[in-house]
Amino acid sequence: MARRPLPLLSLPRPTASTPLPFSHREICSPRVRTQLPHFSSSNAISASNAPSRHSQAQDVTKTPLEKAITNLQSAKERIRHSFDRMSQTDDLFEFELAETSRIVSNLEAEQQYLAHLYANLLDFSARQIQRFFRGHVGRRLFRQALVIRAVLRVQRKFREFHRRREETRTKSRVMYRKVLRGLRGVHGKNDLSHSELLTRVGHNLQVESQWRKAMGVGDTESDFITALYRKKSLLPQPKPASPIETTEDEKELVETVTADDDALGFEDNEGDVDTGDRNSSQRKIVIVAPRPRKQPAAVKKAATRFSREQLRHRQRMYTQRVHAENTKRVAAHAVVLDRQREADRQAEAQRKRLEEELRLQRVQNAQSLREDLERRGLQAIRDLHQKKDDEVRKEEQVTNRIAQAKKKIAVEVLSGQTQRILARNGGS
Repeated sequence: MARRPLPLLSLPRPTASTPLPFSHREICSPRVRTQLPHFSSSNAISASNAPSRHSQAQDVTKTPLEKAITNLQSAKERIRHSFDRMSQTDDLFEFELAETSRIVSNLEAEQQYLAHLYANLLDFSARQIQRFFRGHVGRRLFRQALVIRAVLRVQRKFREFHRRREETRTKSRVMYRKVLRGLRGVHGKNDLSHSELLTRVGHNLQVESQWRKAMGVGDTESDFITALYRKKSLLPQPKPASPIETTEDEKELVETVTADDDALGFEDNEGDVDTGDRNSSQRKIVIVAPRPRKQPAAVKKAATRFSREQLRHRQRMYTQRVHAENTKRVAAHAVVLDRQREADRQAEAQRKRLEEELRLQRVQNAQSLREDLERRGLQAIRDLHQKKDDEVRKEEQVTNRIAQAKKKIAVEVLSGQTQRILARNGGS
């Protein structure tokens, strides 16, 4: 900001028609005051009237005209000296004005440079803060997107797991029903070993699948039940049998069951001999015909009693074996589940530990970044205050120099009246 130029020394000049008024000392002085035509100046006073000079002795040898000429010459000399001093004062003022203008221009240039520098610094700080803020927002959005993707992935896996479990349950249900149907078609289940029972069930399932293909029945429970009801409705209704025929049919059925039990007992007794034949004929069903001769009732009762006890014993053995296998399977499954839970627990603990380490690292990084930003901001503010203080100190020094120069010029060059006028103008 440019300063206002110093006021020029322009004193009011009286007109020629208006003479200067007499001062108090001139009025009180007995000597006649000489008034020259066409001349009026504050410096054109006699030496005797000057306030700072002592009165000199009057020369009585000179005439008044000679005295007037001498006074005029001395007045002209004083006027010339006064004009010389005014010229010197003007030159000094011009020099000081040029020096002050140069200093002011330098200060303005330096102030503009500092203002531009501070503006660039503030702009860079604002851009840096915006960049940090946008980076922080971008990282938060990226983490939110990662969380959403992870949640969607978990939901997808969870739904797929439920869908696969439902499909597995449906297939298992169908398989269980098939196995149950295959078990219903096996006679003498308690007399068979586990492998033989599985072989018979597999054979029955194969027969059922062949029947389904032949009859065009789908591989579902509803299709099978529909086909059975259709077959039942299409079959002819049996005629009611007489009591005599019913008794004969029951006797034939009892004889057939007894013959089957005897044949199974005979096969069990000769199991070691017929092992190769049984292994070779695993896919075949052996049908034993009844014996042509009839046994007595006592023999049949003894055979039936023995076969029932044997069946109970085999059933108990089979039940114990199945129970032991199930116990072993459950124990192994429990061990596997415990190991899996322990592995999951360790993985969860490791994951939590890693997350805690990452969180602590992020907190430390954020704290160090915040401290760095605070330190940079405080340093920038401190430098700005220091530069402002330097500017204020320089301006005060320049102002003091100008004031000292003014005082020096006023003391050395100007008269008391001019100093009072300048002081009055400066105060106003």
